[in-house]
Amino acid sequence: KQWYQRRVRGNHTQYPNVKGQILKANDVTELYEALKANKINHYNYVTTGYVGDPSFLETLARTVRDLREKNPSIKYYCDPVMGDNGHFYVPEELLSVYRNTIVPIADVLLPNQFEAEQLSGHTIATEEDGW
Repeated sequence: KQWYQRRVRGNHTQYPNVKGQILKANDVTELYEALKANKINHYNYVTTGYVGDPSFLETLARTVRDLREKNPSIKYYCDPVMGDNGHFYVPEELLSVYRNTIVPIADVLLPNQFEAEQLSGHTIATEEDGW
């Protein structure tokens, strides 16, 4: 089983035509509370991609921690979609939430080069720099 959030699969603010809305903290809270009320909150993994709101990301982290209480072996796969080619396409305040809240609880991070540089604070000019 999988529980995840994405704005619109394969569509984020880098594209010229963006549809859908940026979910807020209350949106994930309401969804998760319904899952818990229906006793369908036991999952093997969580995946996340584009998140456009810091409060949503903070709430998502609390949700992952709560899911881990129910299933300590749950895996969290995070693609920290923040930008590319040297610029952000999400609010830059998301970076600190990723660094301080998401990175410590993620089992797998899937950043591109720009995102890896932002998260690590290091420039990656060669493959060796990435290690």
